[in-house]
Amino acid sequence: MDAHVLVDYYNFPKRFLNVGLASFVSQMESLVRSASPNVVDVFVRLYGGWYDEIGLSKDGTILAQDISQDFPKSNLNGGVVCHTYCEMASSLIKLKGDLFFATVREKRGLTRLLRTATPAACIDNLKCTVPSVVQWSRKGCPTAGCPVSNFDAFVCKQQKLVDILICCDLLTLAITGAKATIFLFSDDDDFIPALLLAGSHTKDIWHVRTQPNKPRLYDALLMRNGVKTAFI
Repeated sequence: MDAHVLVDYYNFPKRFLNVGLASFVSQMESLVRSASPNVVDVFVRLYGGWYDEIGLSKDGTILAQDISQDFPKSNLNGGVVCHTYCEMASSLIKLKGDLFFATVREKRGLTRLLRTATPAACIDNLKCTVPSVVQWSRKGCPTAGCPVSNFDAFVCKQQKLVDILICCDLLTLAITGAKATIFLFSDDDDFIPALLLAGSHTKDIWHVRTQPNKPRLYDALLMRNGVKTAFI
């Protein structure tokens, strides 16, 4: 039996990522083999914004180097040669020849829907800068006459297509991979509908999270639909 491991890479706390890719994958593999002792080969796919508009992003380049250095790997388990494979998810499992570029993009500005009151614990309401941030989001610089806009002043990088790519691959594996176990590693509740739908096609599916003590809204729903949960 094979195991497919879908990893929402940047959803993980830095304490997992900072140990290095080989150690990170080893932790996941240990959980997989413990949960499903009959697994022989493990296929790990890492989902994130690996490409910008030009080519591999900085993070994508580093990860590609780590993967080529450490994988695939083999070990002997109960007299059976087992393999662990790892790849960056840059396309659909079913259409691997069609790469998705620009999965990390620049986003400018603050949302104009930003709403907040002065925090209750503020020690100096008269000098609180929160109202200035809200004004930045709506009108631009709070200093009279300044031409700098919200769009000019704030910039960040954001991922595109990543969550829906995970969902599509999850459902593809659930529908076509009858003899495989599927593990989705993510704390993101946005994947719950896809997990439930995948669980309607296979009963060998796991949702793996990192916060065992955090209250969850949908665990009973997952359980009723045969989706198993675990923690790393």
